Amino acid sequence: MSADNGVYILATKGSEGKKEYRVAHAQAIENLWYKPDFPKEKPELSLEYVSVLFGDCRRVFNDQKLAEGYALHILDEVGYAEYGVQLLDFAHIRLPKFVLKKPQCEVRLVRRSLYPSTP
Repeated sequence: MSADNGVYILATKGSEGKKEYRVAHAQAIENLWYKPDFPKEKPELSLEYVSVLFGDCRRVFNDQKLAEGYALHILDEVGYAEYGVQLLDFAHIRLPKFVLKKPQCEVRLVRRSLYPSTP
């Protein structure tokens, strides 16, 4: 039986065109995509589910490295994530106000690689 979980970094367009990063632990991440009439139409991002997963994030980062460090911290807290840490890059999308939080970067960068080293 699989855990079907991961720690996800959502990259979106922030104020002044800069990227913002939100981090969340989630299961069934495929629910982010709404498929009205698949395969005739391309799947669309479900803003409602984005709000459920990422709207209550403790922090919104302006720096990807800080978001990655925070994601590793969450991964340590969770203990196991089948899909590890994944970046969901939607930098062309600006989220509606119901999802937005004030950007802040109050976390130490964890000195650990996101990717396992290969021998």
